[in-house]
Amino acid sequence: MNFLTKMAKKIASHILLSLFYAYTFCLLFIKNFKKTTLLQLSSRSPGQCNRFAIFAVYCEKIGRNQKNIIKKLAENNYYIIVLNNGKLSQEELEKINADVYIERPEIGRDWGLYQYAAQWLYKNVNIPNEGQVLFMNDSIFYLEGLCPDLFERISRMQQDCIAIADIKTISYHMASWLFVLSGKAFKHEKIQNFWNQYIPLDFKRHCVQQGEVGFTSVVQRAGYTPYIIYPSSHFINNILDDGNIEKAWRVFPKDVLMPPALSFSDDTKLPAKRLSQEHEKEKLSQFFYDLSETKQQMHLFNLNGICFGSFPFLKKDLRWLEIYSLDQIYYALDYVKNRVKKEDITEIRTYYTKRGSAREKLSLVQRILVTKGFL
Repeated sequence: MNFLTKMAKKIASHILLSLFYAYTFCLLFIKNFKKTTLLQLSSRSPGQCNRFAIFAVYCEKIGRNQKNIIKKLAENNYYIIVLNNGKLSQEELEKINADVYIERPEIGRDWGLYQYAAQWLYKNVNIPNEGQVLFMNDSIFYLEGLCPDLFERISRMQQDCIAIADIKTISYHMASWLFVLSGKAFKHEKIQNFWNQYIPLDFKRHCVQQGEVGFTSVVQRAGYTPYIIYPSSHFINNILDDGNIEKAWRVFPKDVLMPPALSFSDDTKLPAKRLSQEHEKEKLSQFFYDLSETKQQMHLFNLNGICFGSFPFLKKDLRWLEIYSLDQIYYALDYVKNRVKKEDITEIRTYYTKRGSAREKLSLVQRILVTKGFL
């Protein structure tokens, strides 16, 4: 009976998934008839540039943080293409310091926008091998004070494929919210084929499996190994620095528990002398590496990276998915308040307070769809 029940559930799951794909394909077909707006905002010709930045957003108003990202890219001489699944007023358009602005129907989330911009570049520009194409979306806040020269450093890097972070869950892949290809890699036949063949469906599960995982696989098959700016070792080493470990547990996800052999309470803190012993540090290090194999890296280390590793990004979905509490997020922001502008912290706190969590804003059915990656 258990076997038959499992088979029935599996068949039902496949049927529902097939129906969902059919539905999203129909939406894709309809949306393709909607108008795409492309505006040239500067007098610069793309043929005069070696570095290009594709910035995918979804908004009706350009926020302070988004404007600052565009500003930093402009300072480092990127030709900036802003793509939006939302709609901006003329007043908001005038606030964008970009070269090209493209407004698209909601097709394929960030990967749909990446695809459109990549195809536009293939058609209009012959990027030199030593050039760069930077892909970035607005699913993060940039805490400039923690690493003000980040984009300058990236602009000078020579690797063919660079990613801000990597993720080992599901299948190995680069974080899609900031990665860079050299002109040589961008023009590689396998990578061009990916952008030409990718189907930009709207649900998250597809974007992760066919976008993030699929693209990383293509990059590796093309012969390029992603260089990771912030690997797991960066976060773990900073947590294990003397004096950080006790504070670190305040800003780990709520479901991460200290291994019993190394646990401590509020009354009895983990003695510093134990951490000074190499075998204890090795145990903790292995514990964290094991966690990074089963949990999304940014969800696991994001707040710790901000507090102890000068990691300059904060994911916007941390509260929405209830990975961290508001108190934990605010603790991390307070921890770096002397290095991050007050206006930036105010904007971030307002965002998290206003957006809330999926449990607060969505129905039970919608929450299940979010959990399964369909919303």
